[in-house]
Amino acid sequence: MKVSKVICLVLLMLAVVTAVSAQESRYKTWKSPGKITDETEVSRPSSRYTPAKETYLDGLKYRLNQDNTATVLRCDTAVVKGDLVIPGNITVDGTTYKVNSIFFAAFSNCTTLTSVVIPDGITRIPNEAFSGCSNLRRVSLSDSVVFVGNGAFSGCGCLTDTIDGVIYMNDILIGFDPNNPESFNKSDYSVREGTRIIAGHAFVTNTVLKSVTIPEGVVTIGDWAFNACHNLKRVVLPESLKNIDTYAFRLCMELESINIPSGISFIGESAFEDCGKIRNLLVIPNGVTSIENAAFSNNAGLTQIIIPKSVKKIGWRSFEQCVNLKSVIIPEGVTSIGGWCFNGCSSLESIVIPASVTEIGEDAFFNCINLKNVNMPAGPMKEKLLEYLSIFQDEEKHGVSDGHEWVDLGLSVKWATCNVGAKNPGQSGDFYHKNYQGDAAHNEWGGSWRLPTVDEWYELMDNCMWTVSAQDGVKGFKIISMVNQNSIFLPYTGLETIGSQIALPGQMARYKTGTPDKDCVDMTFQANCISSSDNWGLSVRPVQ
Repeated sequence: MKVSKVICLVLLMLAVVTAVSAQESRYKTWKSPGKITDETEVSRPSSRYTPAKETYLDGLKYRLNQDNTATVLRCDTAVVKGDLVIPGNITVDGTTYKVNSIFFAAFSNCTTLTSVVIPDGITRIPNEAFSGCSNLRRVSLSDSVVFVGNGAFSGCGCLTDTIDGVIYMNDILIGFDPNNPESFNKSDYSVREGTRIIAGHAFVTNTVLKSVTIPEGVVTIGDWAFNACHNLKRVVLPESLKNIDTYAFRLCMELESINIPSGISFIGESAFEDCGKIRNLLVIPNGVTSIENAAFSNNAGLTQIIIPKSVKKIGWRSFEQCVNLKSVIIPEGVTSIGGWCFNGCSSLESIVIPASVTEIGEDAFFNCINLKNVNMPAGPMKEKLLEYLSIFQDEEKHGVSDGHEWVDLGLSVKWATCNVGAKNPGQSGDFYHKNYQGDAAHNEWGGSWRLPTVDEWYELMDNCMWTVSAQDGVKGFKIISMVNQNSIFLPYTGLETIGSQIALPGQMARYKTGTPDKDCVDMTFQANCISSSDNWGLSVRPVQ
């Protein structure tokens, strides 16, 4: 009996593999050649893992690292009471370790703690490090601390003071009061003089904020600090600023310009992703050594970037979908260009790549359909890159039919780039009710344009990556083909109700189909096919 079960399981696995292979052969038309290198042998570190030692001293648990540093992992609330001085060094079995880090939530809910001195050398206070320390009254931080994470001092009511709905602790701006978010109602806000750090998540998702002035003396803007501040248009950054952490300004869709101070040394992953209204020139300061993953992706307003000689690495998706970027000069000293780095930069016409670049990541120049002028040293890398680029220039993946643009996603139909009645992908366009006579797409656009069937919508769902994004300040789905990485954008248009009122714009959408019994596709954070009400006006995205 057991043998037969094993045989059945093997046959089932073979059937799944066969079905997947058949599906891939049906849709996949091109395979990426992978990363492009100079074919030099790269030595790799040993994969052998040596677990770190741990020790317990005076109520604190430490991890002892191989570089003779130590991390505070946890405190014992039965031992740690009153005033605590975290030592700068500890000695274990004759070896001295420098205490240079605190672990996530290491002191959370340590209600017996009344004061703490953090030693010089610790640079980051991580998320929730002292959360719930309700009796903590004093914290001494050295100037070496340059980052305070999300909720690091949440629930420390004895520490903080609140000004205009914003919580401060010493020289740290913690954020607006999460227990009373309505207390912060300023559209234009000036950070308090004397502030040194803006903590992680300080103003995240605050839609009231339109303008922020940050004074001299601030050195760090924490992770997610202004993430999804959808109405933020103007930010003044001081010359003292050194660090802009991960996701700091992501999805600030109204942000029109940003002055990156000359002293900046770190711009984190996705720091300015989806800031589509930042215009024209982007100057990255000399001192930044790495452009992190997706740092400036999906910024349609950028037409030119200046990369300094200090940069050594350009990360994954760094400038993806910067569709108006026309030329790029990569300076000598850069050694690698990350995968998908310039993916979808459809206006990019020329690029300079120096001899120092030894690796170009997979699909770094995918869909750069106009990139024909590649200035780089002759050799195997250039030959491979030019051969790669020829794929996009030889195949027709974008076009215009009867005055309307389409994109080839490698599927059974070509999809329009805009809704009927819209002038760009972010606009809602016109709405059509269930009782509308005929095919709305064909009636309005003519030619071979028509409504997509339910099966064609499911094909789009099954063969593309759907991610919540924004374009032209409108929330929606960015849909990236897994066949050829081309993409379209479907905005959350809302619904037209009785009296031509638009309900739920920017939150959901329903798109018409050409299948009568499944009149529409419902989209919020997922997509499915349902029937619509006669009273709802629906959006139309044509295919041909």
